Amino acid sequence: MLRYKELHGYKYRVELEESVYINILFQEPVIGNRYLRISRCSVPSPGPTLLSVKEGYLWDGPSGPTIDDQTNMRASLVHDVLYQAMREDLISRELYRKAADQELRRLMIEDGLAWLKNSKTIIKDTPLNRAWVRTRAQAYYVAVRLFGKKSSMPEKNPRGKIVEIP
Repeated sequence: MLRYKELHGYKYRVELEESVYINILFQEPVIGNRYLRISRCSVPSPGPTLLSVKEGYLWDGPSGPTIDDQTNMRASLVHDVLYQAMREDLISRELYRKAADQELRRLMIEDGLAWLKNSKTIIKDTPLNRAWVRTRAQAYYVAVRLFGKKSSMPEKNPRGKIVEIP
């Protein structure tokens, strides 16, 4: 029997497991599937929850008219994983969608400010550029609040549907 997965619309594949501390406290101590694990931290850590994305996970990067760069890739990965967990009913859309969107903004600001600080380009770490990082992250946040709900809902014909041919 041939068994395969239809993959449409993905641009990126995680090549090495990525773990990120996130500021969302889930009701369940451990949540996961083959490609993701969300677990509460039992020791002091940068965030109450550790999100681990396994090697092989596919995602489409930042959505909308945007440039995929080092200031938004980690944020888009975390956001996509959390939205997929909602689509698969691993976590509640009603309880966690807004928190997932807030994490997108927080991580974009964190990564954008780190990029400015370490930039070897003509773009420098100035108050104006720091304001730009925050403004850009806020624009992403507003976009996912306005247009992201549908992406958190279970799909009738989801990407990654497993097809079996006898």
